[in-house]
Amino acid sequence: MNRTVTRRALPWLLALLILCPLTACDRGIDPAETASPTDEVTSTVGDPVETPEDSESGAESPTESPTETPTETPTEDETQPPEADDGTIRFAVLSDVHIGKSNLPTDPADKFAAALDTVHRVMGTPDAIVIAGDLTDLGTDAQYQAFNTVLWDHVPGDTAVCTVMGNHEYFRDGVVRFGGESAAFIKECQDAYRGVLGELHTDTVVDGMHIIGVSPLSSAADYTAATDFLCEHVRAAAEEDPVMPIIVFSHEGFGSLHATGGGRFGAELDKLMREYPQIIAFSGHTHYALNDPRMIRQSLITSIQTSTVGADFWNYSGMDPAQPEGRETASQGLFVEVSPDKVVTVTRYDFTNDTAIGEAWVIDVPAVVESRESFAYTDARKDAAEAPLFPANAKAEVRGITSYTATLTFPAATVEDTVSDGCITAYCVEVKDRESGAVYFSKSFPADSHMGNAAKEQLTVELTGLEHGVDYTLTVTAESAWGKVSRPLTVNFSTPKDESAAPEQMPDRLLHVDYTTGSPADTVSGLTMETFGTPVLKDGMAVLDKESVYGYHLTDKEYAALTNQVSIEATVYIDRDQTYPWGYVMIVGNAEAGGYDIAVVNGKGMQFEVNIGGTYKQVVVPTPFGRWVHIIASYDGQNLRIYLDGELAASTPCSGSIKHVGEKSRKLMVGADVNQDGVPQCISNIKITKVSLYAGGISAEQAAVLFAEAEVPTA
Repeated sequence: MNRTVTRRALPWLLALLILCPLTACDRGIDPAETASPTDEVTSTVGDPVETPEDSESGAESPTESPTETPTETPTEDETQPPEADDGTIRFAVLSDVHIGKSNLPTDPADKFAAALDTVHRVMGTPDAIVIAGDLTDLGTDAQYQAFNTVLWDHVPGDTAVCTVMGNHEYFRDGVVRFGGESAAFIKECQDAYRGVLGELHTDTVVDGMHIIGVSPLSSAADYTAATDFLCEHVRAAAEEDPVMPIIVFSHEGFGSLHATGGGRFGAELDKLMREYPQIIAFSGHTHYALNDPRMIRQSLITSIQTSTVGADFWNYSGMDPAQPEGRETASQGLFVEVSPDKVVTVTRYDFTNDTAIGEAWVIDVPAVVESRESFAYTDARKDAAEAPLFPANAKAEVRGITSYTATLTFPAATVEDTVSDGCITAYCVEVKDRESGAVYFSKSFPADSHMGNAAKEQLTVELTGLEHGVDYTLTVTAESAWGKVSRPLTVNFSTPKDESAAPEQMPDRLLHVDYTTGSPADTVSGLTMETFGTPVLKDGMAVLDKESVYGYHLTDKEYAALTNQVSIEATVYIDRDQTYPWGYVMIVGNAEAGGYDIAVVNGKGMQFEVNIGGTYKQVVVPTPFGRWVHIIASYDGQNLRIYLDGELAASTPCSGSIKHVGEKSRKLMVGADVNQDGVPQCISNIKITKVSLYAGGISAEQAAVLFAEAEVPTA
């Protein structure tokens, strides 16, 4: 086929570089001659670039080695399918190779090599290989050279190679910044890429079809300075042929994308997408599995994500920090064919299992140019999606029940419709106290649809955080890619009473104030107390009236004891007459960009929240307005729980270390929260008799004991 390549004449140059010991010449590129980090680099569109076969020198193809001969030479039929020059353009799209990533059981370089070999075997000799960023894990010189070695050992010399940078190409010094790099460091990273792979933004023309690549100009997905290049080349391509697909690729995508992974482009991009529905934009970055039907989405244009060829799958359920099982085996990509009548067929391919994934996506570009009504992969697919189903007569079974744990098994669900590709994204398991409804165990975790034929027919979940002698109801549901949830499988079970359990030792009190004594002083640690407004001590209680607050200065000792557990106890009367300046008021709080609090949230209820690893986790109950109530809010490292008058009212599983507040905010406020300057905010209208802070979680038995000792007022 005739091919105009406006990319770079790299294959034979790279072969010479690999063979040449003078690697320091780095293609003879003087860094002083390269563009600055903010320059837009355009390839010259013109005459075909000379290939080794066309040159008079008779130089050998870079894929041939003059010194190595295979011990067994396969026939052409064994290496690739027979090719016919039928006018079809064929190319593969890969992404996220991550050469140099060291925490995987399979070297990304081996995955990359196997994927390229599969491309050649399945597609024949492709016209182009497109690789959408994160070629390396850190963007070091050694990783670039390793990438190149694999690339040119496994790509035929007459195949155009199109690459762009990803965010990982900006981690050259081993620091993951996601923005904030200096201009000098950005230039260093970009020069390292240019020195081996060419320009940052490129336009490769294959049989009249443009493949336009743009790179981010920092690790923070910044494409604003690349937008002009992109718009100029898209418009030029459309002018050449108004109904030819225009292929665009970048590491972080643009347009209508599934979930995360979008880059920051200039304002002109929106106008461009509205003008040219023939754009097909490929991107990587998310490491989502191609089994998910949302990896293609059509709105103004067609946007397609590419998964990862060399790294690992990421959690695509959006529900739980757990990662997909078998994620390390990830290696997927796309095979694309453009027919002479400009119909684009995209085949998803699983290199690990050597099989195609689902039905091919088909885009009739002339029809799309005529009307976007021809888009088949829009959000309207959600309306046609059906909920997953468990097999007929399926049961959830709970076995191995102990006083505190159990094991759940249940069959995998399926989804049978024309828009879900059979993809189950997540399962949710919830265990509640049958009597109170309090949640003792909750887990939403990624399903294993990405494993194809290796997906499990039966799943097992270990249930933890249970209490002994409790009757439970368990439900398990399945969720599809379109958010459709199955009917639950339900089972009741009970944990046996542990008669031999020793009485639990109450966690250490770090603060205890008994306002019934007529004093607001802390009687445990002697913490410094500060008064705001005019609190009133009378009738055995403290009256705090929207302006009055007690603050207790916490020290290093208290924070050291509150690493991953904390409990607050308070006997309080919460007045209905509250003012919600930010939608909530605090009963007890030490929660300025960290910490923990008991709050009343307007329209929601009373919540206990703890900042765990930088994110607030909450458990909520109806607010006990207008009466005296004994409250225990407990985080024991596994669950957030609220006990009201000695009974468990709500529980939410979570785990992790507590993120504490800044230096100026180290005060536990009673009747408010603390702000960044150490003064009260979100002040409540309450009466209170006692408050305590504990260096640990409180169990159900301990809550009952504390309630019995609390002497809760009756009026």
